[in-house]
Amino acid sequence: MNNKILPIGSIIKMHDSDLYFMIYGYANNNKKIEDDYYDYFCCIYPTGINGKDSILVKKEKIEKVIFIGYQDSKFANFVELLKNNN
Repeated sequence: MNNKILPIGSIIKMHDSDLYFMIYGYANNNKKIEDDYYDYFCCIYPTGINGKDSILVKKEKIEKVIFIGYQDSKFANFVELLKNNN
């Protein structure tokens, strides 16, 4: 997986799972969460967010991008903001 930031709604497959996951948020790379750094908040696809099935995902654990979510100028601005803050 490259360093490209995936938009909300993207569907991914992880190296260690047969399930698909949907990205629904971004983890703050400047803070440790559960003693480690993560990139995305995800839920199981297609069931969605129900609390207990939400997971934290690192970019390097993504095996394959199944679907890339919606991208517009707001997303492009967000990506630039993230790049400038890292």
